[in-house]
Amino acid sequence: MSTADLAPRRPAAAPAGGPRGAGLTVNAANPLRLAVFGAPALHITALASALTRRGHQAATYPGPASIAATPARPLTALLFAVATFDDTAAAQVRELRAVLPAVPVVSIGPPDPAGVLELLRAGACGFLPISAGLEEVEHACRLVRTGRAVITADLLRDALASLSRAASPHDQERERLLGALTARELEVLRLICDGLTTDEISTRLGITVSTTRTHIQRLLAKLDAPTRLGAAAIADRYGLLADRPAAPPLQGERTT
Repeated sequence: MSTADLAPRRPAAAPAGGPRGAGLTVNAANPLRLAVFGAPALHITALASALTRRGHQAATYPGPASIAATPARPLTALLFAVATFDDTAAAQVRELRAVLPAVPVVSIGPPDPAGVLELLRAGACGFLPISAGLEEVEHACRLVRTGRAVITADLLRDALASLSRAASPHDQERERLLGALTARELEVLRLICDGLTTDEISTRLGITVSTTRTHIQRLLAKLDAPTRLGAAAIADRYGLLADRPAAPPLQGERTT
């Protein structure tokens, strides 16, 4: 590989299963300058070869650092192929953005909505499914160079749906607390929030004062609350009692 330029490799026939349109030869009036990186190796080799056959300058690299270390005229885009979505995929996009912040990244891989969201959060400017044809790849690279994002309508819809289903940290904490508290502890918490004393809670639930104190101590520990007032504040913050009706008063007990 030339270090003075992103000189295309000698054109070679794309392996079976390579990008659609790989057999076409196009004399591009405005050729793209692309760095291709990722996995599987067979796919990125086929992609770079096919783009070269269409008149573009495309070369494969083993990683982000090697792309940054190669002197060249400005790249049009970085093509990052993803075989599977794991913790390293988003990290590699972030590394690409760190070493070449001015060059947009277009990811290519399986259309997994959650995985695509992670790549976009990491800084990718676009995403194409692995089945995308060469014309789509070319068009995407030109669009992201102008500052536009690229993603198919179906994948965008699925990604947004995945995002809306993702639980917020607040919701996750609410579910954790509800899972930790027993039904009886939630009853005691409800009565604490209603302002009842230990004796009144004991009477309301028909249990001993000692048992009531035990329930209170346990729920305070589970909520990591130093006081009853703190427990009431946490219950309100996370809506722990939103789905639980108020306990009915004992017979003869005055209500307001």
